Amino acid sequence: FQTFQHYFIQINLSTMALRACSTRAGQIDAVLAQLRQQLETLKGRGTLVKNTSEYKKQLLSENRLLKEQVEGAKRALYNAEVMNGRKQVALPNSGVEAAVAKPVPVKPTPVKPAPVKPAPVKPAPVKPAPVKPAPV
Repeated sequence: FQTFQHYFIQINLSTMALRACSTRAGQIDAVLAQLRQQLETLKGRGTLVKNTSEYKKQLLSENRLLKEQVEGAKRALYNAEVMNGRKQVALPNSGVEAAVAKPVPVKPTPVKPAPVKPAPVKPAPVKPAPVKPAPV
């Protein structure tokens, strides 16, 4: 009887493993179909890069243009700060020639302290003495 039971358990486990494998295979097929559809959609839009060397050249040229724009903006900021009298500090390896701007002379004006008025003294309120009840 144990041999039959052992054989039955093996068949049952084999059947369960086979079902799990077939279920997983069906899921994998669905994912692959979805990915193929997305790939075809991307190909249709022309999003995929056909020639990587041309794409790399394009990116490098865009990068160079962006760097030039950033340097121009830095120079404009530097000039604006110098015109407004802000002191500039040289940064190491900076593309902008940072120099110390001439400080704008500011004449100190003496400030007179405001006169202090003595605070009016208020008399302390007098508290009446507590009344003790008379002994009965």
